[in-house]
Amino acid sequence: MDNAEIIRGFRRRKLIFENYCVANGVKKAICPSCGLPTLNARAAFGYCFICKWEDDGQDDPDADFVFGGPNGSLSLTDNRIRFGTSVADLDPTVNILYKPEELVRLLLEWSEEFKQNKPVEPSEYVRYLDDFAQKKLEFFASGRS
Repeated sequence: MDNAEIIRGFRRRKLIFENYCVANGVKKAICPSCGLPTLNARAAFGYCFICKWEDDGQDDPDADFVFGGPNGSLSLTDNRIRFGTSVADLDPTVNILYKPEELVRLLLEWSEEFKQNKPVEPSEYVRYLDDFAQKKLEFFASGRS
């Protein structure tokens, strides 16, 4: 997957989650780096525990610039590509990054737990969510619910 595909994936994911959050009254802001609803507000120096971006207000118009500050030597585009590369090998047919109703519920339930623990690589976190969702689906499919 090349960088242009990664950025297209980010834009698609961001749009999916923006629309889902508005339509369902989810009071989370979309991270400008990974496109997931992990922030309480935009441009308030919130830290995305999934992609490790601190939201200093940088967005699409200046995404290629490095401002230093909380994100060091990374531009927003650099971090989008870093995150996209780390999750690129996940199967898109089961990847929870594109299942907003399941991912939003899990993020809201589990985000505090993950904030308390040491940071993990984004791909490990997404794999955890995928595994969790798959086990839940298997549980319900078995009729044990």
